[in-house]
Amino acid sequence: MMDCATFLYPTPTLRRNVMSIHRLHSGFLVPVVLGIAAACTPRLSAAADTVVTLGPLFGDHAVLQRDKPVPVWGSAGAGDSITVTFHGQTAKATAGADGRWKLGIGPFSASADPADLVVVGRNTLTLHDVVVGEVWLCSGQSNMEFTVDDGGDTYRVDHANAEVASADFPMIRQLRVERTVATAPALTVKTGGWEAASPATAGQFTAVGYFFARDIHLALGVPVGIIDSPWGGTPIE
Repeated sequence: MMDCATFLYPTPTLRRNVMSIHRLHSGFLVPVVLGIAAACTPRLSAAADTVVTLGPLFGDHAVLQRDKPVPVWGSAGAGDSITVTFHGQTAKATAGADGRWKLGIGPFSASADPADLVVVGRNTLTLHDVVVGEVWLCSGQSNMEFTVDDGGDTYRVDHANAEVASADFPMIRQLRVERTVATAPALTVKTGGWEAASPATAGQFTAVGYFFARDIHLALGVPVGIIDSPWGGTPIE
C-alpha cells in the first residue's frame, strides 16, 4: 500500500498520484528531508569557518518555490554580513555566534528564465541556471524509491524505454538526497545535485515523483522541482 500525502499547501486540482509528495512550505524550503533534517549547513573546520556556505538544497539548476518568500540559509564566520541577490532583489542577514545565518527573499513569480543566485560574505558564491516554479518533497518507502528505470528489472516502469527516450523536460528537475543514518536531526545532508529530466537522467528519477511533476508541468507550464528522499522499508523516525 502506498504512503499517503498531506499537502502543506493544498492544491484543489491535479491530485493524481500524490502519495508521499508534499508541496514545500513557503517559510521552510524543506527544513527537514525525511528523518535527516536539512535545516542549515554545519559549522566548518576552524581553518575554513569564515567561508560562506549554503544549505544543501541550493545549487546550480535549483528550482525555488514561486509566489512565496524564499528562505535561504547557510553558515559563515560569526557576525559576518551576508547578502543574497536574485532576480533584481537583494536581502541581507548577519551570521550568529554559531556562524549560522538565514534570510528571506522574494516572493518571485514563476519563471523558466535561468538566473544567477549570488551570495556574498567574505567570499562569493554564484549559483547558475536557477528557476522559479513548483517545489515538492517526495518521501516515503519503496513505492517512492521506485525509479523510472534503474537499468534492470527491480525498479522499472512499464514502457520504460519509451518513457526515458521522451523525457525532454529541462524545466522538470530532481534533487536526490543521499541515504544517511543519523541518531538525531542532522544539520546537513549530501545530495546528488539538481538534475533536469532528460533521456540521460530520467531513468534515475523517482517514478511517482517524475510522472507527478510531468503532469503539473504540462498543466501549469511552470518549472517543477522534486526533492527525492525515500528509503525503502524504513519508518519515518
